[in-house]
Amino acid sequence: MDAHAGVPEYRSGLGLSLLEIGLSLRAQGQVARAERACQKAHEVFTRLATENPRVTEYQSGLARSSIAVASFKTGPDQLEEGVCNWARGPGSSSTISSE
Repeated sequence: MDAHAGVPEYRSGLGLSLLEIGLSLRAQGQVARAERACQKAHEVFTRLATENPRVTEYQSGLARSSIAVASFKTGPDQLEEGVCNWARGPGSSSTISSE
């Protein structure tokens, strides 16, 4: 990934590809590989969104990857981690409502 650190468009495409691969692997039942791909996508979009906060495409990618990563945290001992990951997405408030 660092080979194209100066090319945000490339990194965005990489993030989207990783996210789609992760979702496809999950549909095939390859949960561990799917989670790794989604986590890598989240890392890419976290960096892009931080470096380019006004680019809505990167904020959207960060939101989608946050939801994807959170969706893997379904065990009773993982619920808090999943909710925290989801809440870190762009535009989320620091307070989570139980409504």
